Amino acid sequence: SETNKINWLPVIFDTGSSWLWAVTESCNCPQTQSNGDFNPQKSGFKSADKPMTIGYGQGGAKGELGSMPIYLSEDVYFENQ
Repeated sequence: SETNKINWLPVIFDTGSSWLWAVTESCNCPQTQSNGDFNPQKSGFKSADKPMTIGYGQGGAKGELGSMPIYLSEDVYFENQ
């Protein structure tokens, strides 16, 4: 099955937008409770060469805008998200 090749990792849904955040290996983010397993070079991530920063009620996030295939489960798949 195609999902056998997937590296599963925790992500952060921004429920007020269409954004999904993946914590990278270089992140020191105790709030996310993630060990930062996401490696853009090994994931199929396609950069849009556009840095992004957003502020939230408490804290914020910054990263790079791009797209990649996303599996939410073995049965739910989105291409170029």
